[in-house]
Amino acid sequence: MSANLDQVRQRVLQAAKVLLIRQGYQKTTLRQIIRASGVTQGSLYQFLTSKDMVLQAVVSDLTDRVVSTVNRDFAGESPEFRYAAILAVEMAAVEHDSMIREIYCETYMKPGTFEFAVNRNTAILKRILSNSDIDAASVKPYIAALLMRVRDYITSFYVHPEGERQHNCRNLIASTLESLGLSKRQCQKVTGKLDSMQDRWRAISSSLLYGDMNDDKAPALP
Repeated sequence: MSANLDQVRQRVLQAAKVLLIRQGYQKTTLRQIIRASGVTQGSLYQFLTSKDMVLQAVVSDLTDRVVSTVNRDFAGESPEFRYAAILAVEMAAVEHDSMIREIYCETYMKPGTFEFAVNRNTAILKRILSNSDIDAASVKPYIAALLMRVRDYITSFYVHPEGERQHNCRNLIASTLESLGLSKRQCQKVTGKLDSMQDRWRAISSSLLYGDMNDDKAPALP
C-alpha cells in the first residue's frame, strides 16, 4: 500500500471509529464516514467497499493496538498472561461502553465478520504463543468457541445482573486458558492477577478508544 493510500485509510478508520463509538454501528453510514474523513467515495472504495468491511477494519485496528500495548507493557509476563490481559482489556471496554458492545455484537453475529474475527484472533494467539510450551498448532477451534462465549457474555448485559456478568467474564477467561492446556492452578494464578489490575485494563481501554479523539470525545471509562 502506498504512503498516500495508507494515510487515506488511517483517516477513514479514525473517522469510522469516532462515529461508531459515538452513535453505534446501526446509525453509522458510509456517507457519514466519507464526509467525516474528508476523502472521496472513490478513495474509500479502493480498500473498503461496504460497512461490514469498515467494521472489520476498525475492530482489527483496535485489536492490533491492544495487542501492541499489552506486549509492550507486559513483555516480561508469560504468553498466557499476555493473552488473558488482551481479553481483559477488551472486556473492560465492553463492560463500560454500550457502543463498544454493539460493535462487538455486530462483529460476532454476522457470519462473514465472525469468520474474519476468528482468523484474526487465531493469528494473534499463534504469534503470542510462538515461544511458549502451549501448542499453537490447532488453536482456531478454541478461538471460534471463545468468540462465541464472548458474544454470549455481551448479550448477558441485557438479561443478567452485574455480579453474574462479572462472574461470567472471569469464567470466560479461565475456560479459555484451560482449553489451551493450562491447569486449574495456573488459570487461578493468572485470573487472580488479572482481577487485581482492573483499573489498569480500564485505563488501557480508555486510552485506546478515546485518547486520539478530539475535545468533544466520548467520556473516559469510570
